[in-house]
Amino acid sequence: MQTLDSLRSTLNSSVEEKVEVNQRHLIDKILARYSAEFTVYRELLQNSNDAAATGVQILFQTSVQNRSFWQGGNKRVVTSATFKNNGRPFSSDDWSRLRKIAEGNPSFSSVGLFGVGFYSLFSICEEPFVTSGSESMGFFWKGDMLYTKRGQLPPEAISEWTSFYLTMREPVDLPDTEAFGRFLATSLAFTSTLKRVEVLVDDQPVLIFDKKTTEPRPLSYSKKVYTLSSPSIFTLDSVGIRTVQLDVQVKEDAAKDLSAYQTFMRIAAASLSVRASTQLTRDMERTTKKKPPSQTTMQIMWSNCDEYESSSAVRGKLHMFDDLLPASNDQGRIFIGFPTFQTTGSMAQLAAHLIPTVERESIDFVDPSLNVWNQELLSMGGLLARILFDDEMVEINRLYEAMALDPQSTSWLAKKAAHSMNAFHFKPSTPSVLVSRILEVYFSKSSSEALKIFSSVGIRDAMKVRLPDAAMTSFIKNVPVVPPSVLESCGDMLKALEKKGVLRKLGIQDVLTELASRPLSEEETIALFTWWMSFTREHAYTRADVDNILKSTLLLLPPTVKNQENNIQPLAYVKHHVPRHLIPGDLPIPESCLPLTVSNHFKKADLEGGLGFGWTELPISAWADFVTSRPQFLTDMVFVEKVLAVFSRHYGSLPHRARDHVIGVLRNLRCIPTKRVNQPSLQFPADSYFSKVNLFPDLPFVELQNPKAVSEVFLKALGVREHVELQMVFSRLKELDWDYLKLVKYLATCNLKPEELERLRVTPIFPKEQPEGAPPSRERFRAGDLYIPDEKFRSFGLPVMDLKKINWKSHTPEANLLKDLGIKTFIAVDEFVKLAAAADSSHRRSMLAYFVEHFKATYASLYRPQAVKTPFLPTTGDTLALPADCYADPEAAIMGFTVLHPEWRSEKDKLGVSDHPPASVLVDRLLRSPPGVAVAPAVFGYLAARLSGFSRQDWAALAQREFVPVPVVGKAGQGQKWVSPRAVYFGPGSSLYTNHFTYVDFGAAGNAFLRACGTVAEPSPLDLARSLVDTSSTYLDSLGPEKYLDLLRTIAANRATLKSDSSLVRRMKTQPWLIGVKSSGGAQAGGSDEGQDHSGGSSGQLSSHTVQLARATDIFLVDDITVNQLFHPLGCPADELLEHFYSELGATWLTAAVHTEERVRGSPTLTDASNKMQQLIRSRALLLLYDGQAIRSGNDMAKNAEKLLQELTVLQVPEIHIVRTFQKRSQTEQTTACLKYDTKRKGYLLYVVKQVDFFDVGRAIGQIILRNCRLKDSLLLSTLLSTSVENLQRKGFPVNRILKLSDSKLKHAQIVKDQEQKKARKEEEAKNHLDPHRGSNETLDGAVQSPRPPPKDIHSDSVEQLRAMFPDADRAFVQSQIHSGKSPAEVANEMLEGNYPKTPLVSPPPPLPAKDRDDGVGNVTDGGGGGISDSLFGGWFGKAKDQLVRTVEFAQQAIGPTTPTAGPSTRDPTPASVANLHRHLENSISTLRATREPSFLATIPPEPPRAPPTPPTPLLSSQCAAPAANDLILAAHIAGTPVYVDRALGATGVMELLQIHRADLEAFVALLRVLADVFGAAPETVHVFWDRDGGVIAFNRSNMLFFNIRFYITMHAAARRATTQTGGASSSRRQQQQQQRIPGAWSRESEPLLPDDVQTGSSSAVESFDAYVYWFLTFCHELAHNFVREHDASHEYWMSSFAERYTGTMVRVTRGLGAEP
Repeated sequence: MQTLDSLRSTLNSSVEEKVEVNQRHLIDKILARYSAEFTVYRELLQNSNDAAATGVQILFQTSVQNRSFWQGGNKRVVTSATFKNNGRPFSSDDWSRLRKIAEGNPSFSSVGLFGVGFYSLFSICEEPFVTSGSESMGFFWKGDMLYTKRGQLPPEAISEWTSFYLTMREPVDLPDTEAFGRFLATSLAFTSTLKRVEVLVDDQPVLIFDKKTTEPRPLSYSKKVYTLSSPSIFTLDSVGIRTVQLDVQVKEDAAKDLSAYQTFMRIAAASLSVRASTQLTRDMERTTKKKPPSQTTMQIMWSNCDEYESSSAVRGKLHMFDDLLPASNDQGRIFIGFPTFQTTGSMAQLAAHLIPTVERESIDFVDPSLNVWNQELLSMGGLLARILFDDEMVEINRLYEAMALDPQSTSWLAKKAAHSMNAFHFKPSTPSVLVSRILEVYFSKSSSEALKIFSSVGIRDAMKVRLPDAAMTSFIKNVPVVPPSVLESCGDMLKALEKKGVLRKLGIQDVLTELASRPLSEEETIALFTWWMSFTREHAYTRADVDNILKSTLLLLPPTVKNQENNIQPLAYVKHHVPRHLIPGDLPIPESCLPLTVSNHFKKADLEGGLGFGWTELPISAWADFVTSRPQFLTDMVFVEKVLAVFSRHYGSLPHRARDHVIGVLRNLRCIPTKRVNQPSLQFPADSYFSKVNLFPDLPFVELQNPKAVSEVFLKALGVREHVELQMVFSRLKELDWDYLKLVKYLATCNLKPEELERLRVTPIFPKEQPEGAPPSRERFRAGDLYIPDEKFRSFGLPVMDLKKINWKSHTPEANLLKDLGIKTFIAVDEFVKLAAAADSSHRRSMLAYFVEHFKATYASLYRPQAVKTPFLPTTGDTLALPADCYADPEAAIMGFTVLHPEWRSEKDKLGVSDHPPASVLVDRLLRSPPGVAVAPAVFGYLAARLSGFSRQDWAALAQREFVPVPVVGKAGQGQKWVSPRAVYFGPGSSLYTNHFTYVDFGAAGNAFLRACGTVAEPSPLDLARSLVDTSSTYLDSLGPEKYLDLLRTIAANRATLKSDSSLVRRMKTQPWLIGVKSSGGAQAGGSDEGQDHSGGSSGQLSSHTVQLARATDIFLVDDITVNQLFHPLGCPADELLEHFYSELGATWLTAAVHTEERVRGSPTLTDASNKMQQLIRSRALLLLYDGQAIRSGNDMAKNAEKLLQELTVLQVPEIHIVRTFQKRSQTEQTTACLKYDTKRKGYLLYVVKQVDFFDVGRAIGQIILRNCRLKDSLLLSTLLSTSVENLQRKGFPVNRILKLSDSKLKHAQIVKDQEQKKARKEEEAKNHLDPHRGSNETLDGAVQSPRPPPKDIHSDSVEQLRAMFPDADRAFVQSQIHSGKSPAEVANEMLEGNYPKTPLVSPPPPLPAKDRDDGVGNVTDGGGGGISDSLFGGWFGKAKDQLVRTVEFAQQAIGPTTPTAGPSTRDPTPASVANLHRHLENSISTLRATREPSFLATIPPEPPRAPPTPPTPLLSSQCAAPAANDLILAAHIAGTPVYVDRALGATGVMELLQIHRADLEAFVALLRVLADVFGAAPETVHVFWDRDGGVIAFNRSNMLFFNIRFYITMHAAARRATTQTGGASSSRRQQQQQQRIPGAWSRESEPLLPDDVQTGSSSAVESFDAYVYWFLTFCHELAHNFVREHDASHEYWMSSFAERYTGTMVRVTRGLGAEP
């Protein structure tokens, strides 16, 4: 690669050429193009100042430019301009630099740096002309080149002025006077020599600026406080300040003379020493062509407040000074000789020898060396600004301390400080924000002292000043805060200081500082409290803060007496506050109370809670102690009356304790103002009387100036007497001349004290009535011993007060007094009870009538039945009883309870008699005296009516106790015992467990009570499992194998609930209680004796099969029929549910216990037959994977099944043997095909013999493509291989649809045409035969390991299948038909006619009583349609009624082309065949069963798709297939019918069904039970389910029918509800009568549900006939699935058969219910 030097060396022989410049373009495009206004004059002014000129003249020559009216008319324009300055004349060097571009003044003190500023003149002038001293120079163009001529001036033209003559290229507008004046005023800001500028237009003065300055005043500053050096270049030497006055004269519009204005400002000049490094000096000289100076100057212009305001008047009139003195919201400029576009960020203007960019409008921060110079120079600007600011603050502080401050002077100083703070606050500068940042940083950090600002107490460090809080303004005086005027004016600066953390808001510590400095006045205290409450609501605080507030606060209280000093009260002494309504302000309060002048401004809640000081309201009792101890309380009657008025006003609202305290204090003091015989005095309350007591005139009566202020109630409470003492009355009887009636009338006018009343009560004063004609008696009685004069009391023989025949009026004052003295107005309860108990029946009846009559007015609040201890109520047994010991309901007598007499049952509530004993009493009586068998129905029925009163504890107790009677037979004869409710069951009479569990029936009501106690209809799966494991032999003997299997299925379906009993699970795995089935004729599994030992001695024999009980580990799961037929092991009944159950308990699959070897004899070769077989398999690979609906997938199909078929190699061998070994026994058979894995080729080899059986080929293929190849799979595969494509299509097999399922499958599944087959066969024949030694990894005998061998044949299976369908058929006949070559379907069609030999069926005898039943081992017999053939035989062949029958029929029909497909029978019907058909329908219905599973996976095998018929009908497979992959869970029982819901619905969906659709659910259950009755099916075989969505209307799950309530609600519920709304009363009664005839219609009275069930009621509406028809046909549809699963012609046949058989019954039943077509 060439280096740069080598490349440069190539130029050595080249010719040199100079660079040429187009000067006109350079000047026009670059040098004369400045972005600022008035750039030409700025450059000339700058040159003038550099030349030390003191004055400048700018002269404009104008002319009138003619323009049309539409152009605005004539206008005066500038044609030429002359600029003159009186500076030093040009030197030779100056003239030389003037004509050279970019050769500026070499002096660093000059502003110009680049030597191009002069050429800005060419922006307005084509050929400028310059004169200076005695010489001149002219510029002119030749083409694009600029030339100059220099000459001497004539003597008359020589002057002191250096002049620039500028002839305008084009006339220009005359500059705006104000804008040009603003430019000139700003330009004069920092000129060092230039003082005066005149602007003339056509020799007439327009603007005259005159600048005056004072001598600089040295500014002293501490070198220890300030950092006087920049990082590396500058050092501050000195600072001087001078005042500047700028005068301007301006000719304003329409004015003849010039108007004069002036403004003032200050300029601080800082002298800086420069110490630039050698490298920086070199770099700057290279850039600027100048060396840095050793000294430079920096200036800042600003104005203080007075100067600014003096200029403000000018600013309002003339805007020429706006840029010179920026307002508070404006910014000053950076001056580099003259102003630039760069702002400073503050109100100050800054001039320094900063190095600008070429256009001199901004500072150069790009060049590295210039960037260093400029930034450090700016940092010195921040230092200078800080010195000036601090000097201003010092001056303001001096004035603040020296002046006698008043609001006016304080405001002036605040304004002065605010102006300075704003002037030196830095905001973001423009265009470069770096300038303000540097100035601000060094302004802050250049001083070691804190920044000072103005506060409420003068100039203070900003760290010590706080931002004000309006809530604290009233009481914060000494803590320095920012005054409001400063806060408003300097908001931006204060926010910046606050953001930096320099300035903070007032806080609690500041408050504490203020409180510690002085006491607070009452107004300030109020403000403090108001702030504190607001603070505590919005901020976190501690208890220490509260304590500090209390300790620091001192209250300054005004003197209570004139000429006294103010009182100081520490807030820490305050404990109470006095409510404003409690004590007037003119009454004294304790020192521990907050002054009323403060507390009256706050609410009670604020004083007690809001402040958080722990203050409480001053208790009136404490104030009573305080005020009564005052000296004036003993002598000043007016003072005492005021105090009494306070107590009186609040007496009624005082708590009892406070009230008692006040009364106690005053009662012992002379506190009642009285007058006795015109002598006023203070008396004790007990010695004072109200004025209305006129019985004796010489008593001391209460005398108050304001009687309304003190209430009588209060005075009475104090003890002021309102009547004369009884003792006095008794001692002065002679003066009264009274009798007892007169005394009563007097006392009735008095308010007697309790003790006085009590004395009257115990004094015998009053006589009682004497019998008519009896002499008067002198005996006296207490009022409480006598009754009021009433005829009732006289009739009862009670003592009545003698009132001398005065009519008794209960509301007179005298009557009220007698009542207070205790006269009896009614018979007391205790006395009444004693009188009623002792009275005879007649008087007792009267007394009870009196009691009932006055119960509401008198006895309701007094009578307590539970407290009565004396029996007085009559009962049915002519005895007396307590109210708590008898009951109103006569039904209670059945449990031995006493019953109230019928005469008084209507008044039971008044007498306190309950209808029924409480639940606790019933439970106690039941448990103490359990009923016998005879009375138990009545007792339990009575208790059933009381279910709502029992508690959870009652039910728990009843569930555990033994009180249910059951009959027993002992040696002494018939007896009974008592057991717990959970030990018995209801159950139907035909229950399988009758002999193993105790069943009871105490009637509907009695059973309801026991159901609530825990009794259930049948044993739970857990109970059943425990019993079955422990007594399995007994069960098998009594039930037989079939019903025993039903029990096992029930337990298996609920095996999840058994896991809670771990002991049971262990016994289930180890006990011989499971049924094992063994084909007869074979040896016992595992030895002849071992199986018998495991059976426990219980077995059964039927036909060719034997059952016995064994452990799970001794039973095999039969997954290979052939192996089972060969070895006859003890196998599990072929029921999927039982297989899973047995497997969980330890059973193993049969094939896993059998060792199988397939031995190939001879050498394998490729033959035409093997090639054909290989091509056949590969061409039909996709057909072989078809499972009736789609390509096989999931757990049943191997992942690479199609690939295995395509890569399968078929070889022919002479002979193949299968050797099976089971439990040391071996069997050898011949087969026609087997499979072997070739480890070298890593693929499968299919060996076949010459005469191959396609069944063997299907079995072998099934071993690799299916995970578990069963008999039905082998049959289907063999059929697909052996049947032609035409026959498959003709028989309905969807060949074309399968081949169109996937384009990627077509190459493996298309039907090979004959030509292609011939071509392929020729290619195969051309290949070499397989090497005989190719299978070197085989054993010597050619054994091939096979995972699951297929059965040898299916004849025995077909026989058993037909025997399952026709259990009464003779076995020999069936075997002969199958061995004759007929298919199972053909034999079944013939046998449907009924013409076949029959074997008499042996029906099981009815169950014997326990004492007569033989416990020995007996034979198991077939019980008909529901017998063993439905379970044992069906199980052997993989669900004979669905999958195996369908597979066999399909396989045989596909092989035999003449087999009809229209249905099970295509022959003409005969009476015998019809009867036989009906019998099969009935048998099918009898196989329906119920389920109690709490949940199950509701999936059923998918249905094969069918082409839609014509006309189109709904796809039935989607209407009766269970919801795929969704669990249905049991939600409730409605009338005994289980209701399942989709688990995905959740609790909300279940609630919607059971509450919102309750009525619809009840009606649907009733409808289904009607239909079940039509078909003769048990009601419990019907199930209801609810799913969230989908099209499943109903489905048949293992002979269990499920119907979707959602479709009923959508299609039929509305019609039923409409019938309910319009039917009327008669319709309602008719419906209720019809409901009674509906099977399953449920009423709350007849069958109350268990607590766990959802209670419901029956529907009262009549269903439409359409609803019955729809669900009748749905019923038929699902019943047909008992015979066939697919929706094919067979299904239609069975469905129509059910409909024809039961339609008449359905019409008759629905017509009887009122549903007409």
